[in-house]
Amino acid sequence: MAQATAVHPNSALTPTGRAQMVDRHLIDGAPIAHVAREFRVSWDTVKKWVTRFLDQGEPGLADRPSTPWESPTTTEACVVARIEALRRELKWSATRIHHHLAAGGVDPLPEQHELATGQVHDPVAIGARTVGRWLHRLGISRLRYLTPAGDTLRGDDQ
Repeated sequence: MAQATAVHPNSALTPTGRAQMVDRHLIDGAPIAHVAREFRVSWDTVKKWVTRFLDQGEPGLADRPSTPWESPTTTEACVVARIEALRRELKWSATRIHHHLAAGGVDPLPEQHELATGQVHDPVAIGARTVGRWLHRLGISRLRYLTPAGDTLRGDDQ
C-alpha cells in the first residue's frame, strides 16, 4: 500500500487526517488524550485542531502558510534601492556600502541617477551581512555579475 504524503512538509497530519481526528473526539466522544495517543500527536495539537474546527468549520483544518504576517525588521525598499545603486554605479563592496549607510551623509552617485538628490541622508541601522544578503538577492554579489559578459571589472594590470 502506498504511503500518503502530507500536504505541508512539516505537518504531521493532512487536512483529511485532521478531520478524522476531530471527528474521533467530537462525534465518537473519545477523550483528547486518547485521540492524541491514537494519532501520535500531542494533546495540544488535538486541542488546537478541535478549536479551529469549532471556530471555522472545515476550512479551519486546511494548511496555512508558515510565513509571518508581519516582519518589523524588514529592510525598507528605499534602502534596498540605495544599496543597489551604490553597488551598480560605484562598484562598492557590501562592507563599504554598510559603512556608508551607517554613517549617513550624501550618496556620491552620478547626477543623472534617480537617487542622486544631493540631500543628506540619515544614518541607517543595517548590518554588513544584511547588505551582503541584499546584494546576493539582487544578483550582484560579485563584481563580474555587474557586466553582461561577466568581466571581472578589475584593471588590466593583473
